Amino acid sequence: MTLQKSITLEEFLAQPETKPYREYLNGEVVEKTMGKRDHSRLQARLARLLDSWADSPGHGEVLTELRCILTTPAQRHVQLPDVSWFSRTPKLDDGNALTPPDLAVEILSPDDRFSRVNLKLRIYLEAGTKEVWLVDPEERTILIRRRAEEEHLLEAIDESLESPLLPGFSVGLGDLFRVLDTSQT
Repeated sequence: MTLQKSITLEEFLAQPETKPYREYLNGEVVEKTMGKRDHSRLQARLARLLDSWADSPGHGEVLTELRCILTTPAQRHVQLPDVSWFSRTPKLDDGNALTPPDLAVEILSPDDRFSRVNLKLRIYLEAGTKEVWLVDPEERTILIRRRAEEEHLLEAIDESLESPLLPGFSVGLGDLFRVLDTSQT
């Protein structure tokens, strides 16, 4: 849902942070789609797995919902990836990352619109993010996009999620999505 049209980045950043969170895409303030239980469980699981991998020296930093100011050739945007990995500590200004994450993970929510999600993925890559994962809890798939490469869809439950960015990181899709199979208590 677009909340405000045509404000500047500076005006957006001057506004207090709210919940639900807001992003700034193409000069518009957009409410970030709030995830439900499956979204939250996958976000926590991926963050734990990546953080465990990143505990090795020199493996960077894993963060969730960090406000990233992304600069593309056309303009500047603000996005909050569900999970992000930075190979180095990001340059910060007032708590906002000024450097794009090396890896951005977006987890689909039931209310997400394809056009907006596709725009967000494109912005990450244009701003310098090397790889984006789009996780679909309902379909139990992960779409991987890398700059200047064809996208790759992981959809078989016995496939493994790996990346040339993350040497030694590997998780089977069955293991990752198993977190969704727990009881609904």
